[in-house]
Amino acid sequence: MKSLELNIFTNCTKYAPETFIIERTYKSFCAAFGDFPIRRIYLDQNPFRNHYAEYKRNLKSAFPHVEIVNMASLSEGYIRSIQEGETDYIFQLEHDWIFNADLIRHSMQDILECMDECGIYHFRFNQRSNKIGGWNHYIRGEKSPQGIEYCMTDCLSNNPHIIDRWIYREDHIKLIKIMSGSKGIECQLSARDGYEGAVYGPPGYPATIVHTDGRGIPERRKKRVLHDPAGIWDNWK
Repeated sequence: MKSLELNIFTNCTKYAPETFIIERTYKSFCAAFGDFPIRRIYLDQNPFRNHYAEYKRNLKSAFPHVEIVNMASLSEGYIRSIQEGETDYIFQLEHDWIFNADLIRHSMQDILECMDECGIYHFRFNQRSNKIGGWNHYIRGEKSPQGIEYCMTDCLSNNPHIIDRWIYREDHIKLIKIMSGSKGIECQLSARDGYEGAVYGPPGYPATIVHTDGRGIPERRKKRVLHDPAGIWDNWK
């Protein structure tokens, strides 16, 4: 059985020092995949540094293992997560996503077995339907031996994703650059010829995640893309 750890990356948004954004994301993750412990939270002090000290205290009260990112960037925490990881696979999750749990119809172990059997080192969940557009210059439908449908594409996005830690540690980490904000990861990896990532679901499959961008979801968008049987949105509105 392949092992996986969950990392969450957060920063001091205008809602800091409140922790409801990251709590809502974690609850959403558990609604999709079952209760799962967080291995580490990587905390970036930007952009509202005056909230940092209190936000750190609140995070440590709510979650174990809060790590400080000294260079204040997602990419530094991302590199550290690969270096400090102890499992075969890592789920990399920024703090402001909500999963459409009713559209994720396979367990985490099923997905890890798919990655292992099909040689997938980057497996993500898409905020748009699975079609060509943006950094997805092609979409190629595939199916694992146990029946999981997914698409291969040339985009290795920062959207919530699972990585093969061994391959990233030995190869991909060399391409990641420590840059400010959320830069330094997906552009560098997606620009490399021959690199491919998988997206959950067949071609045309609807969005499995919603990006709140550190804030709430507009009502019209929530009705369009988010079915919320677990009451995640209502509980954290």
